[in-house]
Amino acid sequence: MGDPNRRRVLAAAVPALVAALAGCSAGGGADETATNETTATSETTDETTENANQITMSTVFHYSSENAQAHAVANVTNLLEDDTIDLGTVTLVANGAGLALLTTDSNEAAAVERLADDGVRFRACQNTMDANGYTTADLLPGVEPVPSGVGELSKRQAAGDAYIKTP
Repeated sequence: MGDPNRRRVLAAAVPALVAALAGCSAGGGADETATNETTATSETTDETTENANQITMSTVFHYSSENAQAHAVANVTNLLEDDTIDLGTVTLVANGAGLALLTTDSNEAAAVERLADDGVRFRACQNTMDANGYTTADLLPGVEPVPSGVGELSKRQAAGDAYIKTP
């Protein structure tokens, strides 16, 4: 089949060779070619930076800790308040000991409800609920159960969400 590294080198070298030959056949000198390449690079860099600032990013937070509810809420709040990014959906999935954050016994119930009002989606692991005797009546308003927390995390990541494990 041939050496894959050699193919990569050749694939990268051919466009450079074509560009160099095009510059020679256009009659431009080396200084003109260098200036054109610098201008093209600057324009590409500016476009790349501009496009990066316009990317809409969705994020899924994973919370499974027992005693870090305030930290988890602060992480989500910080993301919402970051005006340097264009946010899509923000989801927090709680499983294991982290489920308590999304129940009526939560130390951060008011903050969770406020974030839900701001559009944050909260998902509670049904497996954890079943194992610990919770029902949907035990969940805060706006919290939706999902069959499994890890399944929901996998789905969100497959959909392109950035994954953040929050303490």
